[in-house]
Amino acid sequence: MASDYIVIGSGSAGAIIARRLADTGATVTLFEAGRTDRSRLVRKPGMIGPMHSVPQLKKLIDWGHYTVEQKHALGRTVPQTHGKVVGGSSSVNGMVFVRGNRRNFDDWAGEGNTGWSYEDVLPSFKKFESFEDGANQFRGDSGPIKVIRARDLTPASESFMQALTETAGVAHNPDYNGAEQDGVSILQQSNNNGLRYSTSVGYLDDRPKTLT
Repeated sequence: MASDYIVIGSGSAGAIIARRLADTGATVTLFEAGRTDRSRLVRKPGMIGPMHSVPQLKKLIDWGHYTVEQKHALGRTVPQTHGKVVGGSSSVNGMVFVRGNRRNFDDWAGEGNTGWSYEDVLPSFKKFESFEDGANQFRGDSGPIKVIRARDLTPASESFMQALTETAGVAHNPDYNGAEQDGVSILQQSNNNGLRYSTSVGYLDDRPKTLT
């Protein structure tokens, strides 16, 4: 049966576009040149280290792109991570969930980019997330991407955050994706039940869930 739409590439954008089209009742075929994301290498958060440091593993899930030589980095080329896998770079990133700073968006709008102010993009931020604390003025709780705070911090991490507040005067911030980004805070992750929550998981969620 012919599809109404063909989407090339199942990265972060492709997965979302395919789902949005499918939600209209259209039939959609989604093509991806890379591997499946249903593997422990991709889905297990603890694999992020070897995934990018072991060349034999990295070439399985990354296109291997590099920048041009960087003048201010002693002429070095710098890896540009680009996921070669279902879910694209959302399947190979560090799962650290951080929105752009409010001022970035407002500056873009101030330069004439209509629709790019923080207040303009905030509804989209809220729409795609399901934050563990629930919805408020800044956060959403019914979107397809699960967002939680990091679990089981080491005593050293706890002590470091406490020292920043007590000694360096850095204020504790309970939610750096909320009203204010500055401060010391536990990082947030696109993670659920100990597994990566990429756009492929959030938007292509009707596939078999078995890991290989």
